[in-house]
Amino acid sequence: MKQLHLILPLFFIFNNVVHASVTHYSGTWNNTTFQASGNAHLVINTDTVVPGEWELTFDLDGDVFFIADPAPEIFTIPDLSLPGTIEDTFSGGFYGDINLKYESSQLTITGTNLPAEQGEFIIQTDLSGSFTPTSTSFIFDYIVWFDGSNPAAGIFGNSEFINYALGDIQLTKVDEVPLPSGIVLMLTALTGLAAFSRRKHPIISIFAE
Repeated sequence: MKQLHLILPLFFIFNNVVHASVTHYSGTWNNTTFQASGNAHLVINTDTVVPGEWELTFDLDGDVFFIADPAPEIFTIPDLSLPGTIEDTFSGGFYGDINLKYESSQLTITGTNLPAEQGEFIIQTDLSGSFTPTSTSFIFDYIVWFDGSNPAAGIFGNSEFINYALGDIQLTKVDEVPLPSGIVLMLTALTGLAAFSRRKHPIISIFAE
């Protein structure tokens, strides 16, 4: 049983190293209408409890919808690697009610009913762009629609944009930092050694008290 207790942790560690299922993207968001920007982060976890689902962690820094540095939002969406047209509707918390459509590598997201603290003057947000599960970088264009009382338009003195604002989100995959080859070899050797010791070979004394 001691050997089993050693083998299992080593197996799970090694298995997670080899089969990483979390991809991190980092970049910026840019409001080209009002010359605002901030950092943007997206983490995609494809190894969820429910098959056919992905977990996304989306984080925009800076002033977003007039809220300073909102907390990251976690969404559960359908697996976008599945064939055919994918559509889903879910609550996006800070970003309101979300309608998602993915077809032929084109992702379209619409947000409505944003919480009041984001400003009741925001009617809808539209985001679209090309994306595939193997993308190393991508750009999503967005437009924020206002009800005609957008306070930012008055602040910037441009009534042309009282009904909408344009921008984009640019993200690039962050290279995972691999474990040093020596550690990988050590994990492999220890896993094999632990399995070998179960055969009642004299080397089992290494694991005995």
